[in-house]
Amino acid sequence: MGFGAKFSFRTAAIAGAVLLSGLLTASAEPQRLRNGITGIVDMPSAFSGRDADIAASLAFDEDLRAVSLAFQAAPRLETSLSFTSFADIGGGVSLDNLALNVKLRLVDEGPVMPALSVGIDDLFSNSRESAEYVVAGKTLGDSLRVSLGLGWGRLGGYDTAGDVFADRPQGAARRGEFGHLFQGDAAPFAGIEWDTPIEGLTLAAEYSSASSYGAAAPESRFSFAARYRVADGLDLVAYSRNGDTAGLGLTFHANPKKPPHPPDLGNVPVFAEPRPAIGRDITGWPERPEIMTALREATGKALEPSSVRVERFGASARVMRLGVSTPGNTSAPQLVGRTVRVLSQVAPPSVETFEITVFEGGLPGATFRVPRDQVVALADAPARGPASRALTGVAGADPAETWDWRAPQRRGLSWEVSPALSLPLDADGEIDPEAALFGDVRYDLSDSFYVAGTLSFLVAGDRTADPAPPTPTARSDGGSYDRNALRLDRLYGAYSRKMSQTVYGGLTFGILERQYSGLSAEAVWLPDGRDWALGAEVTYARKRAYDDPFGTLDYDALTGFLSLYWDTGYRGVSARVDAGRYIAGDWGTTLTLSRNFPNGWDASLYATLTEDNRDENLKLGASISIPLATFSGAETRRRSTLALGGNYGDAGARVSVPDRLMGRVQDARSQRIDDAWGAFWN
Repeated sequence: MGFGAKFSFRTAAIAGAVLLSGLLTASAEPQRLRNGITGIVDMPSAFSGRDADIAASLAFDEDLRAVSLAFQAAPRLETSLSFTSFADIGGGVSLDNLALNVKLRLVDEGPVMPALSVGIDDLFSNSRESAEYVVAGKTLGDSLRVSLGLGWGRLGGYDTAGDVFADRPQGAARRGEFGHLFQGDAAPFAGIEWDTPIEGLTLAAEYSSASSYGAAAPESRFSFAARYRVADGLDLVAYSRNGDTAGLGLTFHANPKKPPHPPDLGNVPVFAEPRPAIGRDITGWPERPEIMTALREATGKALEPSSVRVERFGASARVMRLGVSTPGNTSAPQLVGRTVRVLSQVAPPSVETFEITVFEGGLPGATFRVPRDQVVALADAPARGPASRALTGVAGADPAETWDWRAPQRRGLSWEVSPALSLPLDADGEIDPEAALFGDVRYDLSDSFYVAGTLSFLVAGDRTADPAPPTPTARSDGGSYDRNALRLDRLYGAYSRKMSQTVYGGLTFGILERQYSGLSAEAVWLPDGRDWALGAEVTYARKRAYDDPFGTLDYDALTGFLSLYWDTGYRGVSARVDAGRYIAGDWGTTLTLSRNFPNGWDASLYATLTEDNRDENLKLGASISIPLATFSGAETRRRSTLALGGNYGDAGARVSVPDRLMGRVQDARSQRIDDAWGAFWN
């Protein structure tokens, strides 16, 4: 299996690459290079996509196979993670490269001034693919775009301008070493793109001195490409590079800000009603059980059209308390806003304050304290969003709080079957598509405890497992696991509870993933009103047998991590630092940068550095997490994930424990609530 066990580009569920083809309109989308960065044919351009644009790309030709995952992380910052496997470069040696690529737009295009960008390919390495460049671009008329740039490294090519600044160091760059950047031979490159009168067809040509991957002089300095918009969000590219190489590329575009299916607003409650003046001094009604029961039932019935479920109920003469949940991907502020409007209609006139606790997967999250009169008065105000947030108090829910009524605890069986697509890379650089079916079964014993399992079956693809190594390894022997039969991927129990107003705890045990069984305990602290949180986990794991679903091998590990979570407040960007001990016994740190969107999309880039890879390149990974409601509008919390890199190799390997606590309670974080508050009145 080779690299097939190390790198995958996969969707979990049917969404995958096929469903991504409907994510954008046909407005001009920039061409993507094989490394995912916007460009012409093989050279970068000064132009970039719209903020939050996502692109998944594949490229095939006689010299290389490449997959990439790109994300416009900020309006001016473009990033991508790419894996490229090359043909032999002489002596039977092949070259494989996982690279982080970045491009920063320094100057926007104006009426006269061109756009200007600077970029680095393979940021943490000095490989054959690494390059740096400065490029300018200008739009001429409605259909022509021209680019002119200067490149170093691979883009320095042949017959160049010479060492512009200094000699370029040879060999791979080590951790913290960037002395090779913008050093050595430099060469100009230029290109032109033409949006032809044929709808969806763009032609491109470029001049450069760069070779395919720096191994030999190119046959020609000219390259050409034709791009055709097959469907909205799906591009097919045919190219001729350097006069001696022809290939095909496929790119899927997406943007979380413009999903294919509009947000499901459901049956939005009528506008909030002011509190009646008559009856405000009637305060004895909470002492009458029949009134309390009728009030609870009326509230639940009024919330049903908005898919809001009442979990808890309590009331006094001046305060009405409600615990609510939803089966869909509705944000906490939107859930609270809809509840406020219903309560404004059904609550007795004496009630002055609404206290609404949002439940996520049976766990109480944040409690919103809403002053009834002040917030309801904002229903028609121009700045009702920020004003309502300023009036609403938010704090962690107290698990010890007493309620007049609790919904019966959930019990019962649920299941679903979903297909999955994979594009693994083997040791020869070939991409062998795989199709599998996954069956997930879950039985809830209470709101706090459930047991679950996952079965998978490889419908199409290579079913040959690698020979088992003499000694089990932390992660790199993943290709040795049986692939020819129905596989038991997971079978585990999970218990979780809120331990205090700001602390959550959880315990997961059983078959945790394809390679490990074990026991994992974790805790998360979400302090009120802070943009940071802390987490801790300890996991004992034992290696599973290669061909026996319940057998084990003579390999175990004790891992543990302390985690810091920080919401920056800038465009939904958050950072996470995990420091601790990994499966192979190595100590190190993983840094994850994510951009989260109120509709549930999440784009992440992560890097791991441990004592086992401190003299090598960082271990990199990227992922895009997409709510399946994006495609259908159905009320579901199921997600699809595109991933590249990540959990491969032995250095920095972690156990993949399902249903981690932070993923369940992160919407209770203060900054997440602020970021999503615009949906309060939806």
